[in-house]
Amino acid sequence: MAGLRPSRFFWSLIERPPTVLHEMLQRANQFVAVEAWMAGKQEERARVRPELAPGQQPVATRRRLDRSDPPAPRPPLPPLGASRTEIFLQIKERGLLRAPVPMKNPRELADQSRSLSARGHLSQYIRRNREPSPHPEGPAEHRIDVITGGPVAGGTSMSRRKAYAHSARTDAPQRGPDPKVAFPLEDVKRPEHDDALVIMTQIANAQVRRIMIDTGSSTDVLYLDAFLKLGLTKESLKPIYSALTGFTGDSVSPLGTVTLPLTLGESPRTKTVMSTFLVVDLPTAYNAILGRPTLNKIRAVVSTYHQTVKFPTHAETGEVWGSP
Repeated sequence: MAGLRPSRFFWSLIERPPTVLHEMLQRANQFVAVEAWMAGKQEERARVRPELAPGQQPVATRRRLDRSDPPAPRPPLPPLGASRTEIFLQIKERGLLRAPVPMKNPRELADQSRSLSARGHLSQYIRRNREPSPHPEGPAEHRIDVITGGPVAGGTSMSRRKAYAHSARTDAPQRGPDPKVAFPLEDVKRPEHDDALVIMTQIANAQVRRIMIDTGSSTDVLYLDAFLKLGLTKESLKPIYSALTGFTGDSVSPLGTVTLPLTLGESPRTKTVMSTFLVVDLPTAYNAILGRPTLNKIRAVVSTYHQTVKFPTHAETGEVWGSP
């Protein structure tokens, strides 16, 4: 902190200190990207304006004075099925947006949204008309305290999630009794600690280390470096049109999704499931994050104190221990 000059990044660290190094690196990269983008746009606008003769008015000023008719009303924005932040994260790299002159035309973004919609670039974000619900939904409280977003169970729309929840309650098959899953205190006696539960397991055809178990994450995450080391290419990714939101409220645009086999445990007490990962390109100390989708699919019981994940298998209880 002592080596930083006063700037927006400096004051953001003072107002909201990062808790981990990964968070500070991510925020620093975001500030660098924004400053580089703004600097490039300022260079494009820097041009020599022609000198005006004495008494001559700029062309735009003369047009405003000569025009007596009021400006035509602007058409309303199309109904969007996603927030403008999510749409911007998806299309910012496609060269579809022009940067407005700062503080000169606050309606520039709305005008560009109408233009992109008319040309069909926002068709996947347009909210379709549907019959009104007999039970109107009240306003939702905005609260972000976990990793959210991505291909959660049931899909990305509220109606599909409700249908999934209803089917899960009514169509769930009756299972037989599961093997007993317990963590007796005599199994392991550890000193007090706050270590994260990090494991090693098989993804696709490779043993992958540094996989964090996170029961607060609504999606499974695979980082780009590990994705490439598995021998996969970006062409194998399926597109996704929702952002990933973390603890700080920052949104990240995933590169796509990939479904891979994941095997936990050691023979004969193993379990293999197909897991759908969100692939993101961020600096991190981990290769992947296992969230609730996979943990619930294998019916895992997690103990951070014992640094163990246990789960039922056809051969009694399987387990995976934390690894450095």
